[in-house]
Amino acid sequence: MHRRIYRWIAEFQRGRKSTKDEHRSGRPVDVCTEENVRHVNGMIITDRRLTVRYVAASLKLSYDTTHHVITNMLGYNKVCAR
Repeated sequence: MHRRIYRWIAEFQRGRKSTKDEHRSGRPVDVCTEENVRHVNGMIITDRRLTVRYVAASLKLSYDTTHHVITNMLGYNKVCAR
């Protein structure tokens, strides 16, 4: 805890004026684009026995993102269990 306070003090002494985080480059926050939703839907329509992991690996998306698209955005759910 004290270390963080000392870092803040050093940052403000160097000229920082705001306590808000600065913009960071990297991955976009939202990867649930319309294009990805269309691709996932197309894969599911052609073969309804695909797993979430397979769809995620095919489209190079994370498992959680793919699961979110399938369940929340497309409204699909598991119909039959073993």
